[in-house]
Amino acid sequence: MAMWPTEEQVREFESGKAPWPCVSSPSDRCKCGILATEGVVPSELGYGSFCGNAHGDYWEGRTCDWEDFCGRYDLLLKLENTSEPWKSRKQQEIKEKIRKEYDVPIPDDELLWGKIYQDMVHETGVEPEGLYARETIIKYWRQNRSKYPRPLTENEKRENRRKLQEERELEKQRLREERDRLGYVVDPNVKYPKGSWEEYLQQVRARKRRIEMEELQQKAEEAQMETMKAIVADLPVGKVNVDKKGKGVVVAGDDDDDDDDDDDELLYEGDSD
Repeated sequence: MAMWPTEEQVREFESGKAPWPCVSSPSDRCKCGILATEGVVPSELGYGSFCGNAHGDYWEGRTCDWEDFCGRYDLLLKLENTSEPWKSRKQQEIKEKIRKEYDVPIPDDELLWGKIYQDMVHETGVEPEGLYARETIIKYWRQNRSKYPRPLTENEKRENRRKLQEERELEKQRLREERDRLGYVVDPNVKYPKGSWEEYLQQVRARKRRIEMEELQQKAEEAQMETMKAIVADLPVGKVNVDKKGKGVVVAGDDDDDDDDDDDELLYEGDSD
């Protein structure tokens, strides 16, 4: 075979009548993975074909710099783009982006993996697996969409969520007004479920009763203290005299009758002598 294929051979390659030369007789590759430019050479990778890349000006006896050789990143990116997991994931991302951009209605996962999935397995006898399982179910739904309810668009879903939120707020407001108007009866002796409104209101009212009892007790103590102060204020006030011998004598307040001074004098810690 000549170095370059003829036009007739190229047409055979393109039509599939003959395999491409790279498939029938692939070129030797270096151990770094790229095509070899040199023949069998001794290198640190062992004897074999060599790509020609080297650390220095002379490649004899050296290995190629396969970890960061020129073009390695582009080569790895090309290999990743052609691999199946990356390709499938990339295609799925493009599909989801287009569906979101044009607001394409797709059934919810609950309906897809529920009723539609069961009907598809029952009809075809095949259970989809792998990355394309969801797309297979969507394809079956497109072919039989008349059997299922029309899915909502994203705008319709947002509108429904907004209406539902408004209804919940109105219901909460109505319940609050009704509770304020009628009052909420809670039995303090009943044990309600944990986390319920009854338990919460029961705790609030118990705390309120405890605070009221503490305030009443404090007021009662203050009233008792005022009464004791009034009683003590009515008692006669005396003074203590100390004689030369160190004996205390309590002298009562002066009365109108000065003649009874001897009767009003009391001995304090003294002797009768």
